[in-house]
Amino acid sequence: MPRTWSRLCVAAVAVALAVTGCSSGEATSQTSDTLTIASLTPKTSFDTDSNLLGNDVVYWEPVFDTLLRFGKDKNLEPDLATSWSYNAEETELTVNLRAGVKFSDGTPFDAEAVKVNLDHSRSTPSMAAQELAAVTDVTVVSPEQVIVKLRARDPALLPSLALVGGLMASPKSIAAGTLAKEPVGTGPYTYDAGNSGVDRQAYVRNPEHWNKDAYPYEKVVVRTMSELTPRLNAIKNGEIDATQIAPASRDDARGAGLNLYERAVNWSGFVIADRQGSSVPALGDVRVRQALNYALGRDELVEGIMLGAGTSTTQIFAEDSAAYDSDLDNRYPHDPAKAKALLSEAGYPDGLELTIPDWFSASAPGLAPALTQQLGEAGIKVDWEKIPPSKTIPELSSGKYPIFYMQLGSRTPWEDIVQSVVPASTWNPMHARSEQLDALLAKARSATGETYDAALQDIDAWLVDNAWFAPVARQNNVFAARNNVGVDEDLWGVMVNPSLRAYTQK
Repeated sequence: MPRTWSRLCVAAVAVALAVTGCSSGEATSQTSDTLTIASLTPKTSFDTDSNLLGNDVVYWEPVFDTLLRFGKDKNLEPDLATSWSYNAEETELTVNLRAGVKFSDGTPFDAEAVKVNLDHSRSTPSMAAQELAAVTDVTVVSPEQVIVKLRARDPALLPSLALVGGLMASPKSIAAGTLAKEPVGTGPYTYDAGNSGVDRQAYVRNPEHWNKDAYPYEKVVVRTMSELTPRLNAIKNGEIDATQIAPASRDDARGAGLNLYERAVNWSGFVIADRQGSSVPALGDVRVRQALNYALGRDELVEGIMLGAGTSTTQIFAEDSAAYDSDLDNRYPHDPAKAKALLSEAGYPDGLELTIPDWFSASAPGLAPALTQQLGEAGIKVDWEKIPPSKTIPELSSGKYPIFYMQLGSRTPWEDIVQSVVPASTWNPMHARSEQLDALLAKARSATGETYDAALQDIDAWLVDNAWFAPVARQNNVFAARNNVGVDEDLWGVMVNPSLRAYTQK
Protein backbone atom coordinates (compact mmCIF):
# COMPACT_ATOMS: atom_id res chain seq x y z
CA MET A 1 0.00 0.00 0.00
CA PRO A 2 1.22 3.61 -0.58
CA ARG A 3 3.21 5.10 2.27
CA THR A 4 0.78 8.02 2.65
CA TRP A 5 -2.11 5.57 3.07
CA SER A 6 -0.09 3.48 5.51
CA ARG A 7 0.60 6.54 7.66
CA LEU A 8 -3.08 7.45 7.57
CA CYS A 9 -4.09 3.98 8.74
CA VAL A 10 -1.65 4.12 11.63
CA ALA A 11 -2.85 7.60 12.60
CA ALA A 12 -6.49 6.55 12.42
CA VAL A 13 -5.88 3.53 14.61
CA ALA A 14 -3.96 5.65 17.09
CA VAL A 15 -6.79 8.18 17.32
CA ALA A 16 -9.38 5.41 17.64
CA LEU A 17 -7.41 3.81 20.45
CA ALA A 18 -6.89 7.14 22.18
CA VAL A 19 -10.59 7.90 22.46
CA THR A 20 -11.36 4.63 24.20
CA GLY A 21 -9.87 5.71 27.51
CA CYS A 22 -8.06 3.33 29.81
CA SER A 23 -9.16 0.73 32.31
CA SER A 24 -8.51 0.98 36.03
CA GLY A 25 -9.39 -2.62 36.74
CA GLU A 26 -11.56 -5.57 35.89
CA ALA A 27 -15.33 -5.39 35.86
CA THR A 28 -16.69 -7.28 38.82
CA SER A 29 -19.72 -9.52 38.92
CA GLN A 30 -22.62 -8.30 41.00
CA THR A 31 -26.25 -9.33 41.02
CA SER A 32 -28.64 -6.62 39.83
CA ASP A 33 -32.35 -6.63 39.08
CA THR A 34 -31.88 -3.76 36.62
CA LEU A 35 -30.49 -4.15 33.11
CA THR A 36 -29.05 -0.88 31.80
CA ILE A 37 -28.29 -0.66 28.09
CA ALA A 38 -26.74 2.24 26.17
CA SER A 39 -28.14 3.18 22.76
CA LEU A 40 -26.39 5.36 20.22
CA THR A 41 -29.54 7.28 19.25
CA PRO A 42 -32.25 9.02 21.34
CA LYS A 43 -35.95 8.22 21.56
CA THR A 44 -38.46 11.06 21.30
CA SER A 45 -41.70 9.28 20.38
CA PHE A 46 -43.17 5.79 20.67
CA ASP A 47 -45.91 6.29 18.09
CA THR A 48 -46.02 4.10 15.00
CA ASP A 49 -44.61 6.82 12.77
CA SER A 50 -41.47 7.01 14.93
CA ASN A 51 -40.62 3.43 15.85
CA LEU A 52 -37.66 2.30 13.79
CA LEU A 53 -35.18 -0.56 13.54
CA GLY A 54 -31.46 -0.61 14.37
CA ASN A 55 -30.65 1.19 17.62
CA ASP A 56 -34.30 2.18 18.11
CA VAL A 57 -35.50 -1.37 18.85
CA VAL A 58 -34.01 -1.39 22.34
CA TYR A 59 -36.43 1.41 23.30
CA TRP A 60 -39.72 -0.06 22.10
CA GLU A 61 -39.09 -3.78 22.59
CA PRO A 62 -39.65 -3.71 26.40
CA VAL A 63 -43.18 -2.31 25.97
CA PHE A 64 -44.45 -3.80 22.74
CA ASP A 65 -44.83 -7.40 21.65
CA THR A 66 -45.04 -8.16 17.94
CA LEU A 67 -47.22 -10.65 16.10
CA LEU A 68 -44.23 -12.82 15.16
CA ARG A 69 -40.67 -12.88 16.45
CA PHE A 70 -37.25 -14.08 15.34
CA GLY A 71 -36.01 -17.20 17.09
CA LYS A 72 -32.93 -19.34 16.65
CA ASP A 73 -31.16 -19.07 13.28
CA LYS A 74 -33.40 -16.07 12.47
CA ASN A 75 -36.38 -18.37 12.02
CA LEU A 76 -39.83 -16.87 12.57
CA GLU A 77 -41.71 -18.01 15.66
CA PRO A 78 -45.07 -17.24 17.28
CA ASP A 79 -45.36 -14.23 19.55
CA LEU A 80 -48.80 -12.62 19.81
CA ALA A 81 -49.76 -14.72 16.80
CA THR A 82 -49.79 -18.45 17.45
CA SER A 83 -49.93 -19.60 13.81
CA TRP A 84 -50.39 -18.24 10.31
CA SER A 85 -51.00 -19.47 6.77
CA TYR A 86 -51.31 -18.08 3.25
CA ASN A 87 -53.77 -18.88 0.52
CA ALA A 88 -52.39 -20.47 -2.67
CA GLU A 89 -51.62 -17.09 -4.30
CA GLU A 90 -50.09 -15.70 -1.10
CA THR A 91 -52.40 -12.69 -1.28
CA GLU A 92 -54.31 -13.50 1.92
CA LEU A 93 -52.63 -14.22 5.25
CA THR A 94 -54.72 -15.82 7.98
CA VAL A 95 -53.34 -15.09 11.45
CA ASN A 96 -54.46 -16.90 14.60
CA LEU A 97 -53.95 -14.96 17.83
CA ARG A 98 -52.92 -15.75 21.38
CA ALA A 99 -55.93 -15.85 23.72
CA GLY A 100 -56.20 -14.24 27.14
CA VAL A 101 -53.61 -11.50 26.58
CA LYS A 102 -54.26 -7.94 27.74
CA PHE A 103 -52.53 -4.62 27.19
CA SER A 104 -51.11 -3.13 30.37
CA ASP A 105 -54.04 -0.67 30.53
CA GLY A 106 -56.44 -3.61 30.72
CA THR A 107 -57.61 -3.47 27.11
CA PRO A 108 -58.01 -6.97 25.63
CA PHE A 109 -55.63 -8.03 22.89
CA ASP A 110 -57.79 -9.51 20.12
CA ALA A 111 -58.44 -9.37 16.41
CA GLU A 112 -60.00 -5.90 16.66
CA ALA A 113 -56.82 -4.66 18.33
CA VAL A 114 -54.73 -6.13 15.50
CA LYS A 115 -56.89 -4.40 12.91
CA VAL A 116 -56.64 -1.07 14.75
CA ASN A 117 -52.84 -1.37 14.91
CA LEU A 118 -52.28 -2.42 11.31
CA ASP A 119 -54.65 0.24 10.01
CA HIS A 120 -52.99 2.87 12.22
CA SER A 121 -49.52 1.82 11.09
CA ARG A 122 -50.54 2.05 7.43
CA SER A 123 -52.12 5.50 7.83
CA THR A 124 -48.98 7.58 8.43
CA PRO A 125 -45.73 7.65 6.42
CA SER A 126 -43.34 5.60 8.52
CA MET A 127 -41.15 2.52 8.53
CA ALA A 128 -44.16 0.50 9.71
CA ALA A 129 -46.21 1.79 6.77
CA GLN A 130 -43.35 0.88 4.44
CA GLU A 131 -43.28 -2.65 5.83
CA LEU A 132 -47.06 -2.97 5.38
CA ALA A 133 -47.23 -1.29 1.97
CA ALA A 134 -48.71 -4.38 0.29
CA VAL A 135 -51.60 -4.63 2.77
CA THR A 136 -54.99 -3.50 1.43
CA ASP A 137 -57.36 -4.67 4.15
CA VAL A 138 -57.49 -6.34 7.56
CA THR A 139 -60.62 -8.39 8.19
CA VAL A 140 -61.71 -9.57 11.63
CA VAL A 141 -62.94 -13.18 11.37
CA SER A 142 -63.31 -13.84 15.11
CA PRO A 143 -61.77 -12.47 18.32
CA GLU A 144 -58.77 -14.72 17.74
CA GLN A 145 -58.37 -14.60 13.95
CA VAL A 146 -57.74 -11.97 11.29
CA ILE A 147 -57.16 -12.13 7.55
CA VAL A 148 -54.62 -9.72 6.09
CA LYS A 149 -55.27 -9.05 2.41
CA LEU A 150 -52.48 -8.00 0.03
CA ARG A 151 -52.47 -6.27 -3.35
CA ALA A 152 -49.72 -8.68 -4.43
CA ARG A 153 -47.43 -11.29 -2.96
CA ASP A 154 -45.01 -9.72 -0.48
CA PRO A 155 -42.00 -11.88 0.47
CA ALA A 156 -41.11 -9.45 3.28
CA LEU A 157 -44.46 -9.37 5.06
CA LEU A 158 -43.88 -12.16 7.60
CA PRO A 159 -40.47 -10.85 8.75
CA SER A 160 -42.03 -7.38 8.95
CA LEU A 161 -44.66 -8.70 11.36
CA ALA A 162 -41.77 -9.61 13.67
CA LEU A 163 -40.55 -5.99 13.55
CA VAL A 164 -42.26 -2.59 13.57
CA GLY A 165 -44.88 -3.77 11.06
CA GLY A 166 -46.22 -6.23 13.63
CA LEU A 167 -45.82 -4.06 16.73
CA MET A 168 -49.02 -4.03 18.84
CA ALA A 169 -50.02 -0.99 20.94
CA SER A 170 -53.14 -0.46 23.01
CA PRO A 171 -56.06 0.67 20.79
CA LYS A 172 -57.13 2.90 23.67
CA SER A 173 -53.82 4.79 23.60
CA ILE A 174 -53.96 5.05 19.81
CA ALA A 175 -57.45 6.53 19.95
CA ALA A 176 -56.46 8.95 22.72
CA GLY A 177 -53.41 10.14 20.79
CA THR A 178 -51.16 9.50 23.81
CA LEU A 179 -49.01 6.73 22.36
CA ALA A 180 -46.08 9.01 21.49
CA LYS A 181 -45.26 9.89 25.10
CA GLU A 182 -47.14 7.18 27.01
CA PRO A 183 -46.50 3.86 25.27
CA VAL A 184 -48.86 1.04 26.24
CA GLY A 185 -48.40 -2.48 24.95
CA THR A 186 -48.62 -6.12 25.98
CA GLY A 187 -44.86 -6.39 26.41
CA PRO A 188 -42.78 -7.78 29.30
CA TYR A 189 -42.30 -4.30 30.77
CA THR A 190 -44.33 -1.13 31.22
CA TYR A 191 -43.05 2.37 30.65
CA ASP A 192 -41.85 4.20 33.77
CA ALA A 193 -42.46 7.84 32.86
CA GLY A 194 -41.41 9.12 36.29
CA ASN A 195 -37.87 7.79 35.85
CA SER A 196 -37.53 8.66 32.16
CA GLY A 197 -36.19 11.79 30.54
CA VAL A 198 -34.44 13.25 27.50
CA ASP A 199 -31.52 10.81 27.52
CA ARG A 200 -32.99 7.99 29.60
CA GLN A 201 -36.00 5.70 29.19
CA ALA A 202 -37.02 3.42 32.07
CA TYR A 203 -39.25 0.34 32.26
CA VAL A 204 -40.56 -1.91 35.05
CA ARG A 205 -41.71 -5.50 34.88
CA ASN A 206 -45.22 -6.22 33.63
CA PRO A 207 -46.34 -8.91 36.11
CA GLU A 208 -49.19 -9.96 33.80
CA HIS A 209 -47.03 -10.66 30.77
CA TRP A 210 -47.86 -14.00 29.19
CA ASN A 211 -44.15 -14.95 28.87
CA LYS A 212 -42.60 -13.14 31.83
CA ASP A 213 -40.26 -16.02 32.74
CA ALA A 214 -38.27 -15.30 29.55
CA TYR A 215 -37.19 -11.93 30.98
CA PRO A 216 -35.13 -12.21 34.18
CA TYR A 217 -34.74 -8.51 35.02
CA GLU A 218 -37.21 -6.53 37.14
CA LYS A 219 -36.29 -3.24 35.47
CA VAL A 220 -34.76 -2.12 32.19
CA VAL A 221 -33.15 1.27 31.58
CA VAL A 222 -31.98 2.53 28.17
CA ARG A 223 -29.58 5.48 28.19
CA THR A 224 -28.76 7.55 25.13
CA MET A 225 -24.98 7.77 24.69
CA SER A 226 -23.96 8.63 21.14
CA GLU A 227 -20.22 9.04 21.77
CA LEU A 228 -17.89 6.10 22.20
CA THR A 229 -15.75 7.31 25.10
CA PRO A 230 -18.62 7.89 27.56
CA ARG A 231 -20.15 4.53 26.61
CA LEU A 232 -16.93 2.63 27.16
CA ASN A 233 -16.18 4.39 30.42
CA ALA A 234 -19.74 3.83 31.63
CA ILE A 235 -19.68 0.09 31.03
CA LYS A 236 -16.25 -0.30 32.62
CA ASN A 237 -17.32 1.48 35.81
CA GLY A 238 -20.70 -0.28 36.00
CA GLU A 239 -23.02 2.61 35.08
CA ILE A 240 -24.35 0.53 32.19
CA ASP A 241 -24.39 -3.21 31.55
CA ALA A 242 -24.28 -3.53 27.76
CA THR A 243 -23.49 -1.40 24.71
CA GLN A 244 -22.00 -1.28 21.24
CA ILE A 245 -18.33 -0.37 21.11
CA ALA A 246 -15.84 0.30 18.33
CA PRO A 247 -13.49 -2.41 16.98
CA ALA A 248 -10.57 -0.33 18.22
CA SER A 249 -11.88 -0.73 21.78
CA ARG A 250 -11.90 -4.52 21.82
CA ASP A 251 -8.59 -5.04 23.64
CA ASP A 252 -9.41 -2.32 26.17
CA ALA A 253 -12.82 -3.91 26.83
CA ARG A 254 -11.35 -7.39 27.25
CA GLY A 255 -8.76 -5.99 29.64
CA ALA A 256 -11.59 -4.56 31.73
CA GLY A 257 -13.16 -8.01 32.05
CA LEU A 258 -16.04 -7.37 29.67
CA ASN A 259 -17.60 -10.05 27.50
CA LEU A 260 -17.51 -9.28 23.76
CA TYR A 261 -19.81 -10.43 20.97
CA GLU A 262 -19.13 -9.78 17.29
CA ARG A 263 -21.65 -10.17 14.50
CA ALA A 264 -21.84 -9.12 10.85
CA VAL A 265 -25.19 -7.34 10.87
CA ASN A 266 -24.64 -4.25 8.69
CA TRP A 267 -23.29 -3.21 5.37
CA SER A 268 -21.54 0.15 5.44
CA GLY A 269 -20.79 2.47 2.56
CA PHE A 270 -22.31 5.18 0.41
CA VAL A 271 -25.96 5.45 -0.49
CA ILE A 272 -25.93 7.36 -3.79
CA ALA A 273 -29.41 8.77 -3.32
CA ASP A 274 -29.50 11.16 -6.29
CA ARG A 275 -29.30 8.44 -8.95
CA GLN A 276 -31.41 10.55 -11.30
CA GLY A 277 -29.23 13.64 -10.99
CA SER A 278 -31.97 15.96 -9.80
CA SER A 279 -29.78 18.03 -7.45
CA VAL A 280 -26.28 16.85 -8.45
CA PRO A 281 -26.45 16.11 -12.20
CA ALA A 282 -23.15 14.21 -12.12
CA LEU A 283 -24.64 11.50 -9.90
CA GLY A 284 -27.27 10.79 -12.54
CA ASP A 285 -24.50 9.43 -14.78
CA VAL A 286 -23.73 5.77 -14.13
CA ARG A 287 -20.06 6.39 -15.00
CA VAL A 288 -19.74 8.84 -12.12
CA ARG A 289 -21.36 6.39 -9.73
CA GLN A 290 -19.06 3.65 -10.97
CA ALA A 291 -16.09 6.00 -10.49
CA LEU A 292 -17.07 6.36 -6.83
CA ASN A 293 -16.92 2.59 -6.52
CA TYR A 294 -13.52 2.28 -8.20
CA ALA A 295 -12.20 5.04 -5.92
CA LEU A 296 -12.76 2.98 -2.76
CA GLY A 297 -9.92 0.89 -1.38
CA ARG A 298 -12.21 -1.45 0.51
CA ASP A 299 -9.60 -3.86 1.85
CA GLU A 300 -7.52 -0.98 3.19
CA LEU A 301 -10.56 0.54 4.90
CA VAL A 302 -11.50 -2.77 6.50
CA GLU A 303 -8.00 -3.34 7.84
CA GLY A 304 -6.96 0.24 8.63
CA ILE A 305 -10.19 1.79 9.90
CA MET A 306 -12.38 -1.16 10.91
CA LEU A 307 -9.37 -3.04 12.29
CA GLY A 308 -10.39 -6.21 10.48
CA ALA A 309 -13.93 -6.22 11.92
CA GLY A 310 -15.58 -6.75 8.56
CA THR A 311 -15.34 -8.07 5.02
CA SER A 312 -15.09 -5.87 1.92
CA THR A 313 -18.06 -6.01 -0.42
CA THR A 314 -19.74 -4.20 -3.30
CA GLN A 315 -23.22 -5.54 -2.44
CA ILE A 316 -25.94 -4.54 0.01
CA PHE A 317 -27.02 -8.15 0.56
CA ALA A 318 -25.48 -10.38 3.22
CA GLU A 319 -23.40 -13.41 2.32
CA ASP A 320 -26.13 -15.77 3.54
CA SER A 321 -28.75 -13.99 1.42
CA ALA A 322 -30.28 -15.70 -1.62
CA ALA A 323 -29.56 -12.48 -3.54
CA TYR A 324 -25.80 -12.50 -2.86
CA ASP A 325 -23.37 -13.36 -5.65
CA SER A 326 -19.73 -13.64 -4.56
CA ASP A 327 -18.49 -12.92 -8.10
CA LEU A 328 -19.90 -9.39 -7.90
CA ASP A 329 -17.47 -8.48 -5.13
CA ASN A 330 -14.77 -8.36 -7.81
CA ARG A 331 -16.73 -5.84 -9.90
CA TYR A 332 -14.96 -2.71 -8.58
CA PRO A 333 -11.32 -3.28 -7.60
CA HIS A 334 -9.54 -0.24 -6.17
CA ASP A 335 -8.46 1.69 -9.26
CA PRO A 336 -8.15 5.50 -8.93
CA ALA A 337 -6.95 5.81 -12.52
CA LYS A 338 -10.05 4.00 -13.78
CA ALA A 339 -12.20 6.29 -11.64
CA LYS A 340 -10.57 9.39 -13.11
CA ALA A 341 -11.05 8.06 -16.65
CA LEU A 342 -14.74 7.45 -16.03
CA LEU A 343 -15.17 10.95 -14.60
CA SER A 344 -13.50 12.38 -17.69
CA GLU A 345 -15.74 10.33 -20.00
CA ALA A 346 -18.77 11.65 -18.13
CA GLY A 347 -17.65 15.25 -18.70
CA TYR A 348 -15.71 15.90 -15.51
CA PRO A 349 -12.04 15.86 -16.54
CA ASP A 350 -11.15 18.20 -13.65
CA GLY A 351 -12.86 16.01 -11.11
CA LEU A 352 -15.91 16.46 -8.96
CA GLU A 353 -16.79 18.06 -5.63
CA LEU A 354 -19.39 16.54 -3.28
CA THR A 355 -20.85 17.63 0.04
CA ILE A 356 -21.38 14.61 2.29
CA PRO A 357 -22.77 14.59 5.85
CA ASP A 358 -20.49 13.48 8.67
CA TRP A 359 -22.46 11.97 11.55
CA PHE A 360 -19.99 9.22 12.46
CA SER A 361 -16.69 10.86 13.45
CA ALA A 362 -17.40 10.58 17.17
CA SER A 363 -17.45 6.79 16.94
CA ALA A 364 -15.18 6.27 13.90
CA PRO A 365 -12.71 9.19 13.99
CA GLY A 366 -10.45 7.92 11.22
CA LEU A 367 -13.12 7.18 8.65
CA ALA A 368 -13.73 10.62 7.14
CA PRO A 369 -10.00 11.36 6.61
CA ALA A 370 -9.50 7.95 5.00
CA LEU A 371 -12.44 8.41 2.63
CA THR A 372 -11.29 11.95 1.84
CA GLN A 373 -7.88 10.65 0.82
CA GLN A 374 -9.15 7.74 -1.28
CA LEU A 375 -11.79 9.76 -3.11
CA GLY A 376 -9.35 12.64 -3.55
CA GLU A 377 -6.83 10.37 -5.28
CA ALA A 378 -9.58 9.61 -7.79
CA GLY A 379 -10.39 13.28 -8.41
CA ILE A 380 -13.40 13.52 -6.07
CA LYS A 381 -13.13 16.28 -3.47
CA VAL A 382 -15.28 15.82 -0.36
CA ASP A 383 -16.64 18.61 1.81
CA TRP A 384 -17.86 17.05 5.05
CA GLU A 385 -20.89 18.68 6.65
CA LYS A 386 -21.20 17.90 10.36
CA ILE A 387 -24.58 16.78 11.66
CA PRO A 388 -25.26 15.65 15.24
CA PRO A 389 -25.63 11.89 15.72
CA SER A 390 -29.07 12.44 17.24
CA LYS A 391 -30.31 13.79 13.91
CA THR A 392 -28.77 11.10 11.73
CA ILE A 393 -31.96 9.25 10.79
CA PRO A 394 -34.21 12.24 10.02
CA GLU A 395 -31.47 14.13 8.19
CA LEU A 396 -30.24 11.30 5.99
CA SER A 397 -33.71 9.97 5.19
CA SER A 398 -35.09 13.41 4.34
CA GLY A 399 -33.76 13.59 0.77
CA LYS A 400 -31.61 16.58 1.67
CA TYR A 401 -28.32 14.85 0.87
CA PRO A 402 -27.64 13.43 -2.63
CA ILE A 403 -25.01 11.05 -1.22
CA PHE A 404 -24.25 9.92 2.30
CA TYR A 405 -22.31 7.26 4.18
CA MET A 406 -24.48 4.87 6.14
CA GLN A 407 -24.61 1.60 8.04
CA LEU A 408 -27.72 -0.42 7.22
CA GLY A 409 -28.76 -3.78 8.58
CA SER A 410 -29.29 -6.76 6.29
CA ARG A 411 -32.17 -9.16 6.83
CA THR A 412 -34.06 -11.19 4.24
CA PRO A 413 -33.39 -10.07 0.65
CA TRP A 414 -36.87 -8.68 0.05
CA GLU A 415 -36.73 -6.74 3.32
CA ASP A 416 -33.44 -5.23 2.14
CA ILE A 417 -35.10 -4.29 -1.15
CA VAL A 418 -38.06 -2.69 0.63
CA GLN A 419 -35.65 -0.86 2.95
CA SER A 420 -33.32 0.57 0.32
CA VAL A 421 -34.35 -0.03 -3.28
CA VAL A 422 -38.04 0.52 -4.10
CA PRO A 423 -39.06 4.16 -4.70
CA ALA A 424 -40.90 4.45 -1.36
CA SER A 425 -37.96 3.05 0.64
CA THR A 426 -36.72 4.95 3.67
CA TRP A 427 -33.19 4.64 2.27
CA ASN A 428 -34.15 5.61 -1.25
CA PRO A 429 -34.92 9.12 0.02
CA MET A 430 -34.95 10.79 -3.42
CA HIS A 431 -37.31 8.08 -4.77
CA ALA A 432 -35.08 6.98 -7.64
CA ARG A 433 -36.47 4.34 -9.98
CA SER A 434 -35.73 2.62 -13.27
CA GLU A 435 -38.04 0.80 -15.68
CA GLN A 436 -35.47 -1.98 -15.96
CA LEU A 437 -35.31 -2.35 -12.19
CA ASP A 438 -39.11 -2.16 -11.89
CA ALA A 439 -39.38 -5.12 -14.25
CA LEU A 440 -36.84 -7.13 -12.27
CA LEU A 441 -38.66 -6.34 -9.01
CA ALA A 442 -42.01 -7.39 -10.48
CA LYS A 443 -40.52 -10.67 -11.66
CA ALA A 444 -39.06 -11.44 -8.24
CA ARG A 445 -42.24 -10.52 -6.40
CA SER A 446 -44.25 -13.13 -8.26
CA ALA A 447 -41.59 -15.86 -8.24
CA THR A 448 -41.00 -18.71 -5.78
CA GLY A 449 -38.30 -21.27 -5.07
CA GLU A 450 -35.21 -21.31 -7.26
CA THR A 451 -36.85 -18.89 -9.71
CA TYR A 452 -37.21 -16.39 -6.88
CA ASP A 453 -33.55 -16.79 -5.88
CA ALA A 454 -32.43 -16.28 -9.47
CA ALA A 455 -34.61 -13.18 -9.78
CA LEU A 456 -33.06 -11.76 -6.61
CA GLN A 457 -29.57 -12.27 -7.99
CA ASP A 458 -30.61 -10.45 -11.17
CA ILE A 459 -31.65 -7.50 -8.99
CA ASP A 460 -28.35 -7.62 -7.14
CA ALA A 461 -26.38 -7.66 -10.40
CA TRP A 462 -28.38 -4.70 -11.74
CA LEU A 463 -27.79 -2.66 -8.57
CA VAL A 464 -24.06 -3.36 -8.63
CA ASP A 465 -23.64 -2.72 -12.37
CA ASN A 466 -25.65 0.51 -12.17
CA ALA A 467 -23.84 1.55 -9.00
CA TRP A 468 -26.87 2.61 -7.00
CA PHE A 469 -24.68 2.18 -3.95
CA ALA A 470 -20.97 2.27 -3.21
CA PRO A 471 -20.67 -0.28 -0.37
CA VAL A 472 -17.41 -0.63 1.51
CA ALA A 473 -17.82 -3.61 3.80
CA ARG A 474 -20.00 -6.08 5.56
CA GLN A 475 -19.17 -4.55 8.93
CA ASN A 476 -19.11 -6.42 12.23
CA ASN A 477 -20.97 -4.97 15.17
CA VAL A 478 -18.93 -5.29 18.37
CA PHE A 479 -21.10 -5.53 21.45
CA ALA A 480 -19.87 -5.54 25.06
CA ALA A 481 -21.57 -6.73 28.25
CA ARG A 482 -20.43 -6.82 31.85
CA ASN A 483 -19.58 -10.26 33.19
CA ASN A 484 -22.76 -10.49 35.29
CA VAL A 485 -24.88 -10.12 32.14
CA GLY A 486 -25.18 -12.95 29.63
CA VAL A 487 -26.22 -12.76 25.99
CA ASP A 488 -27.72 -15.84 24.31
CA GLU A 489 -26.46 -15.42 20.75
CA ASP A 490 -29.02 -17.93 19.44
CA LEU A 491 -31.75 -15.45 20.45
CA TRP A 492 -29.96 -12.33 19.25
CA GLY A 493 -32.37 -11.78 16.35
CA VAL A 494 -31.63 -9.68 13.27
CA MET A 495 -30.84 -6.27 14.72
CA VAL A 496 -27.58 -4.55 15.66
CA ASN A 497 -28.28 -5.07 19.36
CA PRO A 498 -29.37 -8.32 21.01
CA SER A 499 -33.07 -8.88 21.40
CA LEU A 500 -34.28 -8.28 24.94
CA ARG A 501 -35.05 -12.01 25.15
CA ALA A 502 -31.35 -12.76 24.61
CA TYR A 503 -30.21 -11.22 27.91
CA THR A 504 -29.61 -13.54 30.85
CA GLN A 505 -28.80 -12.74 34.46
CA LYS A 506 -25.68 -14.28 35.95
